[in-house]
Amino acid sequence: MNEVIKAISDRYTARAFSGAVSIEDLQVVAEAGIASPSAYNKQQWQIVVITDHGLINELEVEGLENLKNNPATRAQYERIISRGGKLFYGASAVIVIAIPESDSEDSVASALLDCGIVVENMALAAHSLGLGNCICGLAKLAFSGENAQYFKQRLGFKESWNFGISLLLGVADLNSESGCPRKRTLDNSKITYV
Repeated sequence: MNEVIKAISDRYTARAFSGAVSIEDLQVVAEAGIASPSAYNKQQWQIVVITDHGLINELEVEGLENLKNNPATRAQYERIISRGGKLFYGASAVIVIAIPESDSEDSVASALLDCGIVVENMALAAHSLGLGNCICGLAKLAFSGENAQYFKQRLGFKESWNFGISLLLGVADLNSESGCPRKRTLDNSKITYV
């Protein structure tokens, strides 16, 4: 099997981390993100690599607080608390991808699509380096409350840019069930040939 297909087949979501990631590996992962294709080559993304554990903790606390205080997400909050109360599962680094605001539905859709390509490139690169990773939309919660602007500024978001998606990185904790690969069944019924 070729290496790219093997990485796609073997990559899994780690939800427990036990070790740090080197700056060199973080750079390789981030560069895999900026190597992504984009609509009209606009490259509508800003990649912010966070290794400051204090800031990661602040984002996690803010996200949990915003989740708890929203009646519509209270059940999700309770589920997260019952599983250890961590949005970022102890990741040693969080990469946030920011995208521009837009009044155009097409521009937003295009930026989100590009954002998805960037995070998948980075997740596959991380896996190929032996790093545990988790594509995480829950980081958005830190940017949804009254402190949203503070965190955007703290992360150096460009003016009028918003959270798109994040990638959690670390050494997967293979002593934890949540850090280990899980068996996946491929459902070929999802494929139609015409």
